Amino acid sequence: MRSNINQGLNAMQVVVWQIAVLVVLVFVLYFVNKAGWISALAWGGFCGLVNVLLTSWYAYKKIKHVEAARQLRIMYRSVLERFFIVIGLIFFGLVKLHLAPMAIFLGFISCQFVYVVASVLTKSNSA
Repeated sequence: MRSNINQGLNAMQVVVWQIAVLVVLVFVLYFVNKAGWISALAWGGFCGLVNVLLTSWYAYKKIKHVEAARQLRIMYRSVLERFFIVIGLIFFGLVKLHLAPMAIFLGFISCQFVYVVASVLTKSNSA
């Protein structure tokens, strides 16, 4: 139970850091006069946040006392669900919202970078 609470806190910390990085990038783009990129960057960041929140949600709702084959099927399904949801969101931003592709990917990659750095830092702090 305690590890689930810590996982929830770590996930919230990652989300807060991702939002902070997005806000900094939005301010940088605003001052560089790339106002058209701000909404695209925010959309890419939103896609990254959805990915992290789905990851932490699947980690939080772990199924205990299940045979390995079923646990593996659950893991593969969660990976496929996250993949198609995030690709669908990015595709929607590109095709329907007509947002700048480079800014969408900049927002998404920055959120994923923060997620990777935060997971490395939390593992090194817990060791």
